[in-house]
Amino acid sequence: MVTEGVKKGVKSVGLVAIVAVAWTLFVTMTTTTAFAADAVAPATRSGALPRGDLLIQNYSFEDDLVGWTSSCDAAASITTEQHVAGAKALRLTSSGSCVAPTVSSALVTTTHSEKHTAFVQVRAVSGSATANLVFYNSAKQLLSRGPLVQTRAAGWTTLKPTATAPATARYVSVVIGAASGGSIYADDVRISRQFTNVGPRLFQDGYVRAATFGADRVGRSTAYVVTDGGRSTPAHLNVIDVERGQLVRSLALNSGAPSGSWAITLGSTGTVYIASFQPGILWAYHPGATSMIKVAAMRGTQVPFALAADTSGGVYFGGYPDGIVYHYVSGKGVKKFVSAKTLTGQNYVRSLAVDPTTSTVYVGVGARAAVLACDAATAKCTNILPTALRAQQFAYQLSAAPGKVFVYMSPGNELAVLDVTKRSDSTYGATVSATFPKVSYPGASAAVDGTVYYRGAGGALHAYQLAAGTDTVAAATFPDTRGWGSAILVDQVKFPGRSLLAAGTVPGGVDITTYSIASGTTVTQRITGLIGATVNLEYIHRGPDQNIYTGGYLTGGLAAYAPMRSDLTASIAGVGQTESMATLGDKLYLGVYPKSLIQSYTPGQPAATGKNPAKVCEMAPQGQDRPYAMVEGAGKLYIGTMAGYGNLKGALTVYDPVTGTCEVHKDLIRDQSIVSLAYSNGIVYGGSLVWGGLGASPKQSRASLLVFNTATGTATSVPVPVAAGSLEGLTVASNGNIWMMAQNWLLIYSPESGKFVFKTQLFKDLRYPTAPFGATSRTSAYDAFLTTGADGKVYGTLHGRYFFRLDAHDKAPVVLYRGAVSGLTTDSFGNLYFTLNGDGLARYVP
Repeated sequence: MVTEGVKKGVKSVGLVAIVAVAWTLFVTMTTTTAFAADAVAPATRSGALPRGDLLIQNYSFEDDLVGWTSSCDAAASITTEQHVAGAKALRLTSSGSCVAPTVSSALVTTTHSEKHTAFVQVRAVSGSATANLVFYNSAKQLLSRGPLVQTRAAGWTTLKPTATAPATARYVSVVIGAASGGSIYADDVRISRQFTNVGPRLFQDGYVRAATFGADRVGRSTAYVVTDGGRSTPAHLNVIDVERGQLVRSLALNSGAPSGSWAITLGSTGTVYIASFQPGILWAYHPGATSMIKVAAMRGTQVPFALAADTSGGVYFGGYPDGIVYHYVSGKGVKKFVSAKTLTGQNYVRSLAVDPTTSTVYVGVGARAAVLACDAATAKCTNILPTALRAQQFAYQLSAAPGKVFVYMSPGNELAVLDVTKRSDSTYGATVSATFPKVSYPGASAAVDGTVYYRGAGGALHAYQLAAGTDTVAAATFPDTRGWGSAILVDQVKFPGRSLLAAGTVPGGVDITTYSIASGTTVTQRITGLIGATVNLEYIHRGPDQNIYTGGYLTGGLAAYAPMRSDLTASIAGVGQTESMATLGDKLYLGVYPKSLIQSYTPGQPAATGKNPAKVCEMAPQGQDRPYAMVEGAGKLYIGTMAGYGNLKGALTVYDPVTGTCEVHKDLIRDQSIVSLAYSNGIVYGGSLVWGGLGASPKQSRASLLVFNTATGTATSVPVPVAAGSLEGLTVASNGNIWMMAQNWLLIYSPESGKFVFKTQLFKDLRYPTAPFGATSRTSAYDAFLTTGADGKVYGTLHGRYFFRLDAHDKAPVVLYRGAVSGLTTDSFGNLYFTLNGDGLARYVP
């Protein structure tokens, strides 16, 4: 297939002259011809793959013949009358003195012993167009020529010469020829090894998720912020001198994919505590030190969300999925304090706060919101969250003041002020003294001289007086923040008395904002130089412009990659965590978490926040949160979703771009999510997951296939014929049957008979949870991906372990690569792409 390649910004990178040898071609074929591929099944690859694209200089002849060597100068010219990519193409014409002219690309450094394939767009005016590969050693001496492929096709077509590089090969060149006295056009020349690690696609420059403030060893005001890490770069604790606006040091936390921290706090003795995720570890940093101390491993808390200092130098911590609050006491270690899961039935400890005046530990709970007020001595707890607020998902952030607790609710973004009374029997009561709408994360600050601050509607800084219970606007605008603090600064002229401090994440660094309470002055300093990291890839998809799009996890982001041309990669800012993508017309649709937000992006148009990509619809009002699947069918977009936290009822949504409407069909498969979709002949097929929003335990034990008639809007479901809680990777095979994976079972469904007609267990070594299922022993919605290749074979990735091929006849899997893999898509050349090691993109050429 011929593609319109992205041509802008291509520059000449130097010329390596190659002495091309012309030889006579005896061509008898009149159609596209290729040498037969090896019939021997490929050996399984594992471990590191060759890294980086093989970039052909001046691959589309926009710089005329720069980077190309002609065997006969008179035979080669550049034309604009025909082209595939850009505005120019090569014209190669045989003549009396040049019976079989060729042009050879500049040498490209490559990997020995690897199979290579070039993709050359050609058009034969007369005679034949040919292409082959030539390999050279480190001295640039010719080693071997690969087999020729050739065509007499009068329309643009793709020649795919293939050859394996000799063991001593160092360079490869693509040779294009005109044979049989022919005249041809050629354009858009690309080349790839059979396997290529394209590398990371998305990067973040020091994304800050958690921040707090304290003092350094000599008492200077200091910000402590944690930046996210990736597969190859660990998260870091960054120590920043607030008044000088200087990054003092960066200290590595545990590495992972991804790694970072949701929680950091200042202990009562000045020690900084950090709870990192992937895996959960509690760290301690003593101001002025050049290293951190690993305090404890959080075995049951994979993602710690909450930290709060006690009064004796220790901390309380908790998170997901065990829903337990632990207490670390310096010198004594870690002990269990309370189980929020036991008390509320919920898996999330999302926030913590301590009121030392009443010895109360507050615990913010989700996925159905609760606030536990617990006696620090007896661990006796009372749920004090008013009934009216318990419909929210999370008590997201807590802040305590004497006799009060401030609760930042999610997803409502409402700040509730509770007056708390501790009774003589160590139980608690609470009344709501105030609520404030449209409050920004992270909710309220700690009390500063009797006042609590928060960022309210319109980005204004609000001051809530504890004694009077009054709320006023302190500043009309205030930056986003990831953490609050306060300090008496050295510069008492500019910042008299105590000042409010805030830290907010920005591209390339962190903003430290100082607000003078006395004068109302606000000053923001941008600190750069924070260590960035690669972003894990959440989803990959081929867009309408034939580029491969990758969406990022946690920090979000979207990147466009031109196949085999990594120099043409582009990033699109302002996109959240993309759970799925689909192509409809000239638009790329993005399914973004949270709130099941669907956006449309038009490639080739300038990216603009709120406009490109633009919001299409949002299914949060229908209780949906994660749009895991999308597919185009007959001009409409079909979207499969998982419900919000603590809920099970997923949905199928139909978006009509003509009317602009989104029609939500909820709970078509009872108490299950819809996480994989395929479309064929007016029917949308959907694979389900018995798990729903995090924190909810499944009520069903077996996944089902959804069959949705797009003409009538009616739906039926067919339980899978095996004991499996997930059904994923739906793809339409070449014969019209629907192939899919139910955990490690391959299933085939016949639309004609309306039944499953085949099942086999592909990889018996894989382990999956068995019924009865729990909320945390879940199968990922990204466990399996299948796609039907241009060769008619079915390819798949499974369980983060296998990239494999299935023959349509015997269904036996051929493992092509074993490693940390996920996702799957194809390019217009028939190549396959999957994610590698979390943050990388890999290509396979069949």
